[in-house]
Parts: sequence; structure tokens; C-alpha cells
Amino acid sequence: MPTETLSARLGGVLRRDAVHPVSTTAPLKEKAFGTLKVLLARGQLRLPRAPALLRQLRALEFEQLPGGGLLISAL
Repeated sequence: MPTETLSARLGGVLRRDAVHPVSTTAPLKEKAFGTLKVLLARGQLRLPRAPALLRQLRALEFEQLPGGGLLISAL
């Protein structure tokens, strides 16, 4: 859904191949979340001073599931 929305919003502004569709899976999201947490903890990731983005990131919560996966949610 986000790929289609972005493509529609950019239609006519950029080349059509500017948006590359990506399929996300639970394991891919878990890996990305874990990588972001590590980079932030090490001070290796700098975030822009964008209040809306920072609010969204602060609202993220995670829970380790019994099967080993993560449940990632926003407040």
C-alpha cells in the first residue's frame, strides 16, 4: 500500500521508476527494528529534528513473543 500511495503522489513529478516496490515481512521488520535500536544506542544514527517523526519513534513499543518473534506496535 505505501508504494502505491507514494507512486501516485509522485506521478508526473519524478520518473516512473523512482519508486521501487518492496515487500516487507515480519522477519524483515524485526531485523530493521533491531538494527535501528543498535545504531541509536551506539550513537551511529542521527535523526533529523522533525517533531512528527520523533513523536512516532517515541511511541514505538516492542514485545518478545514466546515463539521468538517481535510484536512491534505504536501507542
